[in-house]
Amino acid sequence: MRDLQDSSADQVNHVASSPGELIINGIRYGNTKYVAALFGVSERTISRWVALRVGPARIKIGKLILFDLTKLPEWLATRETEPVRAPCRHQQRG
Repeated sequence: MRDLQDSSADQVNHVASSPGELIINGIRYGNTKYVAALFGVSERTISRWVALRVGPARIKIGKLILFDLTKLPEWLATRETEPVRAPCRHQQRG
């Protein structure tokens, strides 16, 4: 019975490489402060994204908001835009 408890405890691993990061079952999660630092925006901006439902996917547990860090590249890819080409200034007239 002890071995079963030990193996289930190993699956929930709360060791993180930095503050604001949580690892559960091998999945990395970051809190609002951590994600704000990653993107170089304020925590208030992240809060606005959450309120408007425009930011990356998140998990809410009470007041705690966590972001699955493995899904951030996918969300960033949806925000990609092509550069706008300016019209040529020197058009040939015929």
